[in-house]
Amino acid sequence: MLHFFDAGRISRLFRQGASQRHVLNLACVFSLLLPAFNAWSLDPHKSISQYVHSVWRSEEGLPQNSIQALLQTRDGYLWIGTQEGLVRFNGLEFKVFNKSNTDAIRHNDIRTLVQDREGSLWVGTFGGGLVRYKDGQFKTYTVRDGLSNNTINAILEDHNGHLWIGTNNGLSELASGRFVTFNRTTGLSDNMIQALAEDSQGRLLVATQSDLEVIENGHVVGPLYKSFSGKSVITALFRDRAGNLWIGTESRGLDELSSGKLTHFRSSRGLPDAPVRSIFQDGQKTLWIGMQGGGLCRLVEQTFQCYSTQSGLSGDNVEAITEDHEGSLWVGTETGGLNRFKDGVLTNYGSDLGLQGSPRTLGEDRDGSLWIGTSAGLWRLEGEKAIPYRTNKGPANNYVYSMIQDKNGDVWVGTDEGGLNRFTGHFVKTYKKSDGLAGNFIPAIYQDHDGDIWVGTFTGGVSRLHDGKFINYTTKDGLGSNRVWAIHEDYQHNLWFGTDAGLSLFRNGAFTSFNVAESAQDPPEISTVVVIYEDSEHTLWLGTYGGGLKRFKDGKFSTVGSRQGLFDDTVWSILEDDLGNFWLSSNRGIARVSKKQLLDVMDGRAQTVHSQKFGVADGMSSSECNGGSQYSGWKTREGKLLFACLKSVVVVDPANLPRNPLPPPVVIESA
Repeated sequence: MLHFFDAGRISRLFRQGASQRHVLNLACVFSLLLPAFNAWSLDPHKSISQYVHSVWRSEEGLPQNSIQALLQTRDGYLWIGTQEGLVRFNGLEFKVFNKSNTDAIRHNDIRTLVQDREGSLWVGTFGGGLVRYKDGQFKTYTVRDGLSNNTINAILEDHNGHLWIGTNNGLSELASGRFVTFNRTTGLSDNMIQALAEDSQGRLLVATQSDLEVIENGHVVGPLYKSFSGKSVITALFRDRAGNLWIGTESRGLDELSSGKLTHFRSSRGLPDAPVRSIFQDGQKTLWIGMQGGGLCRLVEQTFQCYSTQSGLSGDNVEAITEDHEGSLWVGTETGGLNRFKDGVLTNYGSDLGLQGSPRTLGEDRDGSLWIGTSAGLWRLEGEKAIPYRTNKGPANNYVYSMIQDKNGDVWVGTDEGGLNRFTGHFVKTYKKSDGLAGNFIPAIYQDHDGDIWVGTFTGGVSRLHDGKFINYTTKDGLGSNRVWAIHEDYQHNLWFGTDAGLSLFRNGAFTSFNVAESAQDPPEISTVVVIYEDSEHTLWLGTYGGGLKRFKDGKFSTVGSRQGLFDDTVWSILEDDLGNFWLSSNRGIARVSKKQLLDVMDGRAQTVHSQKFGVADGMSSSECNGGSQYSGWKTREGKLLFACLKSVVVVDPANLPRNPLPPPVVIESA
């Protein structure tokens, strides 16, 4: 996102000078939401719904919600053409140029924008002529200066640096300060100019109301493609990086002209049966089409994928598309304002794959398939599709809270009041309190090295399934609390249980419980252990509900919380990447923190850690993650990290976090 940076600290330094009385106000255009990470162009392998999507409307400072033209100039500003003026956006503030504050703007309806090779911004208006902006100054050109008409539909700079202006009454060429007009009298089929492009041979292509014509060496030489003539009104022209010409129309859809061959795209290729309003190709050579009534469409392997208001787009009439220097895609709609799509650090598995409900638990089976338990059932990912296992062929209750795959390949599912469910092929067996289970609400399931299944319940303690029968353990047996959130077997085959009362150890048939609170004054809630992780050195790490991240080593607890720089005091899941970092999830998002920094604080060598937080701006569909379920986080065989969050499963690839290689451009706005 473009952002205005007010160098307040620099200003204060200037003010401290003995004789310095004037302060510079700097503008810095850079990625506000991802200062450290940002993808270079949108990843075409992701679905559109997986991009980070932001919207600006009149409530955020736009003068009006009809976005008709978009352009980022080389100084980093985004320029926006609306029906109520020309807008300059630095990422935080909109500055509006219109009739009331700019004499050169004689009509507020801005139709088209182009920056030439010398850096001038050219603005085409509806009835107000052609406006040039250079070095902070505006200048107007109208019919009095030789322009063919004051209503401008298209502007193009050709390979010679000449400016071509398509109007409602002909085509004007601006070269050496003079206008030359082309119209019916000079050979054009119509005076209404709809769109302009330059082909790979350097010829000017002119879309009139009735034809697509060619101007070469200052002369109209006839239609470009005879079989296309008169078929439909052309609304957009675009030449891609391969030299192919894309033609958008009112009623015919989209055509590609390549090596003299015309290919037609319409509903059979996934393109809506609607007029084409805009065409653009991004830095990954992905073609984007703006439709009137059909939203935003992307061409992938000769088939279109579309994104509409039903998916989250702010409007289905897409008038303008452009890409900024950091690879974000900006989309202007007729009534819904300005949209931005950018590739985030994180990826979501959610509703776009067919997944329903809020993810609670997940895991990778022996075949590499991902299983996800949500508030709406059990799901398995097959490619890019979520396959449901629900009540008729799934668990007894569709609210899945915990899940494991045992050594035989069977999947065990714990539900919210639906008991324990065992999947063996297509057969499902359910265990409830009536079968001897300690409770029907199952937050945790674990299989030990002997093959016994251990079940943590919400109110009944722990059940152990041994030789087909349940053995139950409660506080009467020494368990710290009857509410059990996590189960873990360490390298010495000791069993550990995270409960509302802290940590319990089961060894040699007996329980020993530990209170993890730092002092007697701490509220009992922060002693709740919701996740247990054992690292490669066999140290236990505990995530708590409000008590921070804890280490249990040599019989002692050490804590790092928000006072020491941790992102949050609630830790739902703990995952360790292959680069020496811990990844933690909470109600406030996901954070990465160096394990070395954690150890330095816990061992007294440092006082604080730096935890980098990731949220909606980084690609999460929601900044809230879920916890209190066994395996709300998972590390795959490939090293990717998965987190069960409110609206989706969030995927992090620590080894391939994208970075933005561009330094931010700096502009002095005032002195």
